Amino acid sequence: WAPASAATMQPNGRAQVRKGTELRQGINEEELRDVFDKFDFDGSGSIDERELQQAMRLLGVSCSLNTATKVLRQIDIDSNGTIEWTEFQAFFSRVSDPEDLKDFLSQQCHRFFEYKQAVESDPSFGKTFKIPPNSMPNRRLEGHNESVESIAWLSDDELISGSIDGEVLLWNLATEGPRIRPQRRFQAGKRCALYSMATDSASRSITTGLDGRGASNLRRFTIDDGEEKMAYEGHTAPVYCVGMSSDGMSVASGSKSGEICTHDIESAAPLTHGKVHDNVVHSVAYLDDATMLCSASKDGTVKIFDGRSISQSARPMYLIEDAATAGAVLQAVWHSQHQIVTCGDDYCIKRWDLRHLQNGPVQSYFGHTSIVRCVESSPDRSFIASGTKSGSVRIWITDEVGKFQEKAMGAELQLEVAKREFEEIEAQFESGSLPVDDLRAAKDRRSLAESEAEAMRASYGELKRRGFSQAVFGCEGSKMPVTSLAWRPSTVDGKLRLAVGAQDQAVCIYDLDGEKLSASTVGP
Repeated sequence: WAPASAATMQPNGRAQVRKGTELRQGINEEELRDVFDKFDFDGSGSIDERELQQAMRLLGVSCSLNTATKVLRQIDIDSNGTIEWTEFQAFFSRVSDPEDLKDFLSQQCHRFFEYKQAVESDPSFGKTFKIPPNSMPNRRLEGHNESVESIAWLSDDELISGSIDGEVLLWNLATEGPRIRPQRRFQAGKRCALYSMATDSASRSITTGLDGRGASNLRRFTIDDGEEKMAYEGHTAPVYCVGMSSDGMSVASGSKSGEICTHDIESAAPLTHGKVHDNVVHSVAYLDDATMLCSASKDGTVKIFDGRSISQSARPMYLIEDAATAGAVLQAVWHSQHQIVTCGDDYCIKRWDLRHLQNGPVQSYFGHTSIVRCVESSPDRSFIASGTKSGSVRIWITDEVGKFQEKAMGAELQLEVAKREFEEIEAQFESGSLPVDDLRAAKDRRSLAESEAEAMRASYGELKRRGFSQAVFGCEGSKMPVTSLAWRPSTVDGKLRLAVGAQDQAVCIYDLDGEKLSASTVGP
């Protein structure tokens, strides 16, 4: 970005703003100095990146700690790792609007930043995107007295849910009747807030992330009797997220303070422990074989670690900076061995290929106009479900471009068949063995195939140029923030089940037809 006219550079490289300058957004020099002094707690004349982030927020420029660190590196002219008053002053003479932060982001982030700005500045922006068809829940489970924070399937018909007051409920969806009552309920610790759960169906146990207020914040319970089986060590701050390996032998957990612990399921002492994020860890997830662990944080980053060697000094195997475009990343889940799906407070969903992070996301999903709090890939990886702060739930085809490519190839194949058929019938007509009506019908079929192939070519090309997918379906049922999503393949009728937990104290169940969803690509 170019220097503002009010700022000049001194011979020593420091920026100077002329006294009495009216900064952008009407903040004068004296007011800006008051803000600087407010965060210069020790009176040293300098502030660090965390204090810079707080000062920026106070002045109306909100960003993640990761972005604030990038800002610091660029405006720290003398490279001493802190921001002095003159540097702070010069920066805010140029940057006092969120739009100005775009220059600190990578080129791949720009369109996501612009999307975020459009959502926040234009109330009608959401009308730009197609509104997908939607349905009400097939069943609504009510029994909690507080916000439902976490849900998980145990079997095709058994679901478990946990609420912020620490109460855990077991549901049996095979129960007949319009209203289902909890099959079992128990308390995950006394006077503990519950934030997250991870289940192991084989042992019928859950590991819960809690605010134990001095006691263990990570505990395992048996589901059928609610008995506490293990109180894990390592965390002193509330545990906001828990993840379990597919074999049920390893547990990972992340805390409010940015720490991650891993445990053997049968051992209280942590296997690994380290402060690996600069802010709240919102999600942790193991790759199926537990060789890699993915974490998402309020600091704006997603980190992928060797699942067996997490420590204070451990370097991530992969790092995604600004995964939510200068905002907080609220969840990151595995999609495949090399791909993850993320969401955050930039209103976007993104799918990343760890082998090509330098190119940005391989696919983005636009249409939400509320902060996306959670995402989950379907068991067959064909779909992504997302839940937002406004209560909206939408379903997306994971690889819509690939689906359209398949359709385009199918249309081309049908065209080749129609062409060959016409040539054969034309030859028979010329030899006098077929009437003219057969020739006309074959010509019509060829023309129709040509039109369909041309339309599919145009649609496929436009979809690739557009560069994002839109939702194909919506699930209504809650007006409160969505907190948790859980897919389950049905073995009875071939459908997919989606459970949605929300702050309205209920869990909604949707039975979805995967074939119909696949056929309902939105397209350009």
